[in-house]
Amino acid sequence: MNANRLALFRNVFGIIFFLSLLGLLVTLVVIGPIIGNVFSSINSSLSEVPGGEPGSVPSQPLDQEADATAIAFVTTFVTAGSSFIGFVSTLVLGWRRDKREASLAELERKRLEIELEKQRIELDEMRKTKNR
Repeated sequence: MNANRLALFRNVFGIIFFLSLLGLLVTLVVIGPIIGNVFSSINSSLSEVPGGEPGSVPSQPLDQEADATAIAFVTTFVTAGSSFIGFVSTLVLGWRRDKREASLAELERKRLEIELEKQRIELDEMRKTKNR
């Protein structure tokens, strides 16, 4: 796989990663409260015992649910953020490596050109001495 194609795949991956991170943020901000309300209504309906008083089975307090949601939210973004930082650092290091390899390849090409030119000069000198 050549360097241009690898760079294209790297850029496409970065764009997809960024969009997925943005989608996760939008999902958690927009849909998160809706899901929280659904779970709290399910929790309250499950806490009712048939034939007993509503709410007779103790349920988890809403403050603990909010804390658990906040912890999950923070954990998700810390994980996504560290993954993004890892991606960016890998991308930057890859670019630097590609640039270094390209400059080394250019130096090698120039060295081979000089060597070829020296061999041509030697060959011409050998032909001149042979023809004399």
